[in-house]
Amino acid sequence: MEGINVIDEKLIKAPGILHNPFRAEAGGFFVVQQGWFRFLCNQETVTCHAGSLYFIARDKVYTIEEVSDDCIYTCITIDAAFLQENGIHIAGSDLFQVTIAANTRQYAISEAETAAFGQLLAMIGHRLEKGYSDVFQHETVQHLVIAAIYEAGALFRLHSSGIHSPVSRKEELTTRFLDLLHEHFRQQRGIGFYADALAVTPGYLTKALKEVTGKAASALISAAVIAEAKMMLGNPAISVSEVTQVLQFSDQSFFGKYFRKYTGFSPTDYKRKSRGFAARAF
Repeated sequence: MEGINVIDEKLIKAPGILHNPFRAEAGGFFVVQQGWFRFLCNQETVTCHAGSLYFIARDKVYTIEEVSDDCIYTCITIDAAFLQENGIHIAGSDLFQVTIAANTRQYAISEAETAAFGQLLAMIGHRLEKGYSDVFQHETVQHLVIAAIYEAGALFRLHSSGIHSPVSRKEELTTRFLDLLHEHFRQQRGIGFYADALAVTPGYLTKALKEVTGKAASALISAAVIAEAKMMLGNPAISVSEVTQVLQFSDQSFFGKYFRKYTGFSPTDYKRKSRGFAARAF
């Protein structure tokens, strides 16, 4: 069915997925039934273990970093058109609130909830498989997806209350920095811009970021730039020259040196290397 995708752990373990950033084109959620995997969401490190329910936010940039050998997970993504066509007015719901939150969170659910929710998502995936058809297939998938949406919302409501721990000033500052970085990294690659926007000194911002994320400010900025460059270079329709312009490098030579410094590849070599790779994990 158009607008619905169900994915399992085989895709996140596929060649070309690991360490290659992608932008989520639709919102959704996944449940980890066994093992664990670690990924970046807009440069923030997230590790999901068995029993994790995680909400995917549309347009955020994700990078799969590591997957355990025994990882089993099931994911569903649902585009806005499906919601509108089926009269799901999600704007006033808990599910909408969590998927658009600045800090997309994971929630620990029980073993029984994990098994039941995983089975529901797997059932949808089975119905979407090629070769599977029955007279009521469209209607069955439609109602199963709607059930999954409301079940995810119910689990969010059940497990989100009372779990929010106090946030320190440095953690809040880091969150605001990452939001600003996501918005401005194409134009601004200096720590001074972000420090000024956050009304702190560059030294204080650098120290806070290092303490909270374990990474230097320069590393976070360059990682955002390189992630965007990799996604664009992976698109056969976008030239190296266009990537240089979009990311506002002075010329293609400077961009090439910058890209090689952080990846070990020239932009042209990376573009050739990325042909045939799957574009996104969810």
